[in-house]
Amino acid sequence: MKPLETGGGADTMWAVVLGAFLATLGGFLATQFEAWLRRRERKRGAALLFGDIVGALGQLITRANNARGVGDPYGPITMRMMRAARREIDLYDRNRELLYDLHDPELRVRLHTLMLTLAMPLDSLVDIHDEIGVQELRARELKAGTVALRTMETRLTQLRAARDIAFDFVVETAAGGQAMIGELDGHARVTRSNRRPGGRMTTTAATGPFANPAP
Repeated sequence: MKPLETGGGADTMWAVVLGAFLATLGGFLATQFEAWLRRRERKRGAALLFGDIVGALGQLITRANNARGVGDPYGPITMRMMRAARREIDLYDRNRELLYDLHDPELRVRLHTLMLTLAMPLDSLVDIHDEIGVQELRARELKAGTVALRTMETRLTQLRAARDIAFDFVVETAAGGQAMIGELDGHARVTRSNRRPGGRMTTTAATGPFANPAP
């Protein structure tokens, strides 16, 4: 019986096979690692974006609520802040597909629900405020003591009450956002002290659901 050859030819063949296997394995692992890094960075970017949106919403709503207690409750400053808050929700809508980069389904549902629940009363608030302005202009053109003026005044009273309800509902709904910011910061691997360049985040004395917590 002829003995099995173990010369240089066989050694070369096994070296080629082993090298090909290691190269394939290395390429596979490198591809998987690169994909994992991309998913991680997308998750971090989405968490940063949505955390900033929720934070900006809270700051605007808090300051609008504070402004309501000074002078005209629904003056230009208050309403500009509420319109700016609505634009933050528009920013969320334009980037909503990034929501799926967050791998926490429960957080995704709560974030999306918060945005929808804020959008509806904000739209209602702005619409009612604009209608009040139109109705007040019309009321000035009516003669005192007329049925038309009394009807208009009744309508204005109803509209103002609806505006108050919408505003209060926005402030109440926004109360759930503070805890969500902390969760999003956790996914982004940042803290509120280093969210912005230069170290600590700029803060001002404010009250409300999104006021910065005491140290």
